Amino acid sequence: MQQADCLGAVDFLTKPLHPQTLKAKVGFYIELQRSRDELRQAERRAVNERALLAAVLEAVEDSIVACDPDGVLTLFNRATRQLHGLPEQPLPASEWAAYYDLYRPGGRTPIPTAEIPLMRALEGEHIHNVEMRLVPKGGAPRTLLASGQSLCDPGGVKLGAVVSKHDVTAQRKADAARESQGDAQPVVRADPPANRFRLRPVAAAGRSTHTLSGSFLEAW
Repeated sequence: MQQADCLGAVDFLTKPLHPQTLKAKVGFYIELQRSRDELRQAERRAVNERALLAAVLEAVEDSIVACDPDGVLTLFNRATRQLHGLPEQPLPASEWAAYYDLYRPGGRTPIPTAEIPLMRALEGEHIHNVEMRLVPKGGAPRTLLASGQSLCDPGGVKLGAVVSKHDVTAQRKADAARESQGDAQPVVRADPPANRFRLRPVAAAGRSTHTLSGSFLEAW
């Protein structure tokens, strides 16, 4: 028995062998092996799905960030890293605005922690196109629209939150340019003709003048 244990045996059959007992044990181990195979297949599918999801998140052009239930950042896709010029850091929410240069729409006031879109989503708010400004140190300000919500498992347990941020800087600049052009009133100046007639009183003698309705018409 001890030798069998050392060799990895998990069960034993003793003599005399009973057909029913043998059949039950064989059936049990067949089901056990099938369950193990299914588990390995499920694990491979999960790994492949995670790899696919990671590839999709890296490929999308919008910035996507996520955090766990404690507010610790867990996802920073490629677009987000490029937008901020910074890597993902496991910072508490109270430090997000300062570290990642998050501002209110005016671009002058840092966003309070409670107003940060990801934190609002974590608190259960469904946000849509919330405007914010990113003012990176040494970089050009960007205008972003954030949308997101909290994440829960089927049982309602909160898993965290996710937010996508769409860069609308170019669109806002184009809109501002069109509005500026619309406000400017075109000024049209018509150059007078080279040969023109002007109504002018003429008192000097010796010029060719003609009376027109009480005024004098002089050729210039």
